[in-house]
Amino acid sequence: MGKRLSEDTLATFHDSLDRVLGCKDLFDVFYERLMSRSPSIASRFHGFDVARIKRMLRDAFYLEMMASDGNLRAATRLQDLAARHADLGITRAMHDTWLETLLSVVAERDPRYDEAVEQSWRDVMRLGMDFMKTGAPV
Repeated sequence: MGKRLSEDTLATFHDSLDRVLGCKDLFDVFYERLMSRSPSIASRFHGFDVARIKRMLRDAFYLEMMASDGNLRAATRLQDLAARHADLGITRAMHDTWLETLLSVVAERDPRYDEAVEQSWRDVMRLGMDFMKTGAPV
């Protein structure tokens, strides 16, 4: 499953996550920016309940953190989520756009954002991104 992340990395991520989740517009800004960056990504949202997708993303942050701490059930759930994304035709490039968009919004919303915080987000998101990209269409 990969190397378990350090307590410091997980704590840095969790603290940042707490700060950004306190921003009422976090998910709105993220999804607006994501869809404006890629018409092909925006087209994937037609017919989906965006409010539900926002809740699922919030939950996915915790799954990522738990999986990065060695929780096998969380990792299995991420693998299932990756399979659903692959079935929707979400490409590797779309996943890259997703991550970079997310990090740009986190950087704007977290007043303590610095290199260590960015690296903690990248490290925690890596496991899920690896799952997502492994089965994703090119």
